[in-house]
Amino acid sequence: MKGLLYKDLITVACAGRRSLPVILLVYLAAAVVADAPAMLFGFIFVLGLFSLSSLSYDEYAHWETYARTLPVSRAALVGSKYLLCLLCVAGGGGLSMGIA
Repeated sequence: MKGLLYKDLITVACAGRRSLPVILLVYLAAAVVADAPAMLFGFIFVLGLFSLSSLSYDEYAHWETYARTLPVSRAALVGSKYLLCLLCVAGGGGLSMGIA
């Protein structure tokens, strides 16, 4: 399961490398201009969406055909996606709390 989670984290990191700094800047500017630090908690939502994008990347790469050849149960495959979502949401919450 560690390997599956690592693959998903790398996928999310590569996907967010270009867009995450822009999103960070926009939310930070909106929080400062509108004087609403609650805007920073939008990172929780955004990083949760990044974890969902890993599903579309897997579908695009036809990951399911490769995953069936691995000695990993379907429960582990699904569990790693849930754990990825939990880690991304927790990371967004930590980022929001750290900036606020």
